[in-house]
Amino acid sequence: MFARRALRLPVQAQRRHASSSASRGADGIVVPMEGQSEFITKRAATTEHAHESSELWRKISLYVALPGCLLGGLWTKNLEEAHEAHHHHIVEQNGGEEPEKIPYPYLRKLEKKFPWGDGEKPLFNTLLGQD
Repeated sequence: MFARRALRLPVQAQRRHASSSASRGADGIVVPMEGQSEFITKRAATTEHAHESSELWRKISLYVALPGCLLGGLWTKNLEEAHEAHHHHIVEQNGGEEPEKIPYPYLRKLEKKFPWGDGEKPLFNTLLGQD
């Protein structure tokens, strides 16, 4: 049973690939030949346009987006280092302790408690609710 099916599969595969195909250029794009139908010509133009568009977006990604992300990361790193230095400066001014926080009435207003834990602290930033 399996031997018969094994013999039929190559024949079916040969039948599928018996049609002619358009010639391709050096970069793999279909090149229309003389006397081809309008459909094949439009398909070749669409393929070429898609290839050009994908190359454009690849270059934009590599030469604009990636350096932009790197520059943004460096800018953020420098900003955070300056903030950390300022925080250490304030701690040194207060004798090695953080200054006392003023409980302003407009801060930490909760209309209703969070549905986890004691209801006072957010889910991910647990340092936020410490006084």
